[in-house]
Amino acid sequence: MKIDGRLNVLLAALLLIQATTSLAGLRPRDRTLSASRQFAFYSEDPILSAHLCARAESLKRGWLNVLGLSDQWRDPIIVLLETPADEGSKAPPIATQTLLFENQLRYQIRCLPPYNEDAILLALMDALCREYANRKLALRPPLPQAGANLPLWLVTGLAEMVAEKQAILLPVIQRSVEGGRPLTLAVVAETAGLPENEAERQLYRAHAWLLVESLLILPKGLHRCRQLLSEASPGMEPAELFDKLYANDIGFDVEREKWWALQLARKTVMRVAQSLSAVESARQLDEILRLHLKPTGHAKPKEVNFADWGQYAEEPWFRGFCQDRYNLLVTLRGRFHPFYYETAASYLEALNQLGKGRTGAFRSAARLAARQRVAADRQAHAFREYLDQAEQTYGSAAASQLPAYLEAIAKTEKPLSPKGSDPIRDYLDKFDRSAQ
Repeated sequence: MKIDGRLNVLLAALLLIQATTSLAGLRPRDRTLSASRQFAFYSEDPILSAHLCARAESLKRGWLNVLGLSDQWRDPIIVLLETPADEGSKAPPIATQTLLFENQLRYQIRCLPPYNEDAILLALMDALCREYANRKLALRPPLPQAGANLPLWLVTGLAEMVAEKQAILLPVIQRSVEGGRPLTLAVVAETAGLPENEAERQLYRAHAWLLVESLLILPKGLHRCRQLLSEASPGMEPAELFDKLYANDIGFDVEREKWWALQLARKTVMRVAQSLSAVESARQLDEILRLHLKPTGHAKPKEVNFADWGQYAEEPWFRGFCQDRYNLLVTLRGRFHPFYYETAASYLEALNQLGKGRTGAFRSAARLAARQRVAADRQAHAFREYLDQAEQTYGSAAASQLPAYLEAIAKTEKPLSPKGSDPIRDYLDKFDRSAQ
C-alpha cells in the first residue's frame, strides 16, 4: 500500500508538472538556449529559434558595448514563438511580461505570427534594459508589475544604435529638418508607444536614435545614460529622472529645445556641407576659441589665451559667452577633419567644466586639449608634406591620364532614380503639399 501510495503521488506530480508546463507554453523539447544562456526561445521551428538566438546575442553584445557594461546578467529572457492565434483573436502580436518565478525574475515575450524580426529585437532590447534596471529590486512578492519605468525613446534609441542603421535614419532626420517639421524634444520624450503608421514610426525611431547619440556625447554622457537605467524605479516617472540627470547640461523647457535644435542642425550641416580640410578645421577652432577683451580708454583689444579663460569665470558676461562657444564647437565638430576631432572633444570638455565654474578641472582639460592640438597640427603638417612630395613625383603622369579617366566615368555613369515606394518620402511629401 505504501508503494502504491508513493506511485500515485509521483504520478500526480508528473501530471501537474506536465499541465503547468503546457499552460506556460514551455516545452523542453522546443527550447533553444543562446550562447550566454540568458535567452531561451521556444518554438516548433528550431531553425527560426537558432537564428533569433544568434540575433539576440548580437543585440546584447552591441548593447553592452554602447553602454560600456560587462555581461553580468541575473535574470533570463524567455521568448515564446506561438502558433497562429484563432481567427478573431485580439491578442497583440508581441506581449511582454515581467514575472517572479522561484525567487527569480523572468522576462517573457510572447510573439504571434507573422513574426516581425525588428519588433522582436526591440522587445528584446526592452527586456535587456529592464533586466539591468531591475537588478536592484528585492525578489519577493508583491512585485511591481513591470519593475522599473523606462522611456520608449531610450529603449528605441539604443536598439537603433546597436543595429547601426545610421545610413537609413540620418536621411530621415535631414528630410524632416529641411521640411521644417522635425519632432520636438518634448514629443520624442513624451511618446509612450510607437506609431502604427510605418512612416511615422520610422520618423520617431530616427529621432530617438539622435537623442540617445546626442546624450552619449555629452560630458559624462555614458555614465548618465547608464544611470537612466540603474536609477529607474517603479515609482519614478522617466521625465523626473531625466530632469535630475541632465538639467545642468541641457537645462529645461525652452533651453532644452534650443539644445535639441543644435543637435538637429549638427546632423543637417553634415549633409549640406562637406567636411572641412585640416587647415580649415584648425582655423575654425582658433576662431571659436578666441576671446578679445576691450579695455577702457584707447588701449588695443587684448586677446586672452584659452588656458587663461578661468580668471574671468566670475564675470557676469562670461557664462553666456562660454555656452555660446560650446554650442558653436558642438555644431562644427561633426565637420572637422579627423586629425582635429578628438582635439575638439577635449576643448568641449574644458568648456563644459569652465561653464560649471570648475576652474581646476578646466585647467587640466585645457592642458590635455593643448597637447592634442599640437599633435594634430604636426600630423596635418606631415600629411601636407607627403601630398606635396607625391604630387611632385607622380603629378605629371596622373595629369595626362585624368581626361581619359573622367570620360570613362561619364560613359558609364547612370542617373539614380528611386524604385518603388518610399514611405518616408511619401509621408513628408504629404506634409509639403499640405503646407503650400
